[in-house]
Amino acid sequence: MGKYQGPDNFISELGNWNNAAIYSTAEIAKPLAMTTIYRDIAKHGYSDFISDIMNTGISKDQLRYEGLKYLVSELLKVIENSKAFLKKKGTLGDINEYEKKLKNAETLLNLPILYKKGCDRFGNISIKLDLIKFEKVLKEILDIRTEIKTPLNKNDLIFINKEEFDPKEYKQQILSDATTRG
Repeated sequence: MGKYQGPDNFISELGNWNNAAIYSTAEIAKPLAMTTIYRDIAKHGYSDFISDIMNTGISKDQLRYEGLKYLVSELLKVIENSKAFLKKKGTLGDINEYEKKLKNAETLLNLPILYKKGCDRFGNISIKLDLIKFEKVLKEILDIRTEIKTPLNKNDLIFINKEEFDPKEYKQQILSDATTRG
């Protein structure tokens, strides 16, 4: 198990640098965590209740639309940053399928299918979401956000699946084996 030596320094038991932990944190875990914020913006127009009541004058529909675009972008970043590390059978295929769906959604978001543009009385351009279509696309993206974690986790990019080694327990086991075997 690596030893923590500061925010950017992980040293393994053998003394060599473990850049995998740093990379995984910066390029996979952090963008995945950011999808939570973008999910909230896409669903509610704001990342939290305080932001909601401190509205800056940008329409909620515009904020939700931008949040969905950021959510898709961040999920594509997670895929891009993790593809090279997917070694378990079938996981690369799953990720490629999610990537294809996200790129289709990204294209869809750049077309005026989910919203209608309008102008207010001051000449400011705004959008009005087609909520039925928008909610359907949002649900599909959120499903991908949930499903993408499975192939990442199977390849130990989220949690490492290994047994913890307890030296005290191991010592007890050796002593117990020595006394019972004679």
